[in-house]
Amino acid sequence: MNSTLILSVQGAWYNRSEQTWAPSLQQPRLLPQSHILSDFDNAPCGVMMVDSRPDFAAAVIEKQLRSEGLVDGEAHVLTHRIISAGGGCRVFYTAVPLAVWQATFGWLHGQASVGLLFSVEAAMLALAQRHDAVLCRIGRQFRFLVAQAGNLIYLSSTAFSDDPDDIETALLNLADQARTQWQPRHAKMSVYWCDLLAPNAEDGTPLQARLGERLGVNIEVAPVTQMT
Repeated sequence: MNSTLILSVQGAWYNRSEQTWAPSLQQPRLLPQSHILSDFDNAPCGVMMVDSRPDFAAAVIEKQLRSEGLVDGEAHVLTHRIISAGGGCRVFYTAVPLAVWQATFGWLHGQASVGLLFSVEAAMLALAQRHDAVLCRIGRQFRFLVAQAGNLIYLSSTAFSDDPDDIETALLNLADQARTQWQPRHAKMSVYWCDLLAPNAEDGTPLQARLGERLGVNIEVAPVTQMT
């Protein structure tokens, strides 16, 4: 039996039925072997240096994010990868607001079928372990991850609008940030580009070329499927 993919990004659900993808504001009914990819309502994520043992990293990150006002109330912190560094560690995390976390699992527990839930960051990490770097585009937002050879770098940038110039500016700002932290070792290195919900298959082509020029690397584009 083929698995069913469900996307939950930018406040909407996208459920594939046969060859048609349908957006909805309501949580769909799970079919057997469903895989759900979610941004948890655009939950805060990033890489943080934590001066504590890995066992306490999630609690330290939640406290830090609350003190900075990046999360409102309690959060469930997912620690995707932890790298020891001196007396502390560097952590790649997603801080899911507790209300969103509870609502998501309340929906899962109420389903007749079992679904496997993945965060966008967890999916990026899986890809980053097979590629030099990964860039995921979700609408106007760009997310960049390097997670190889002891490197753990995560950056994000969001355009002010859907205007093509604003989107390109956001991407180039991200590339400039990446250049200060990530230096490709040779010309054959590449960035794996993943587009979620792109307007069309060619929409990202000019952006991919600009990113490759800015970073001096090749751009490898993930396969795409047209929503009919």
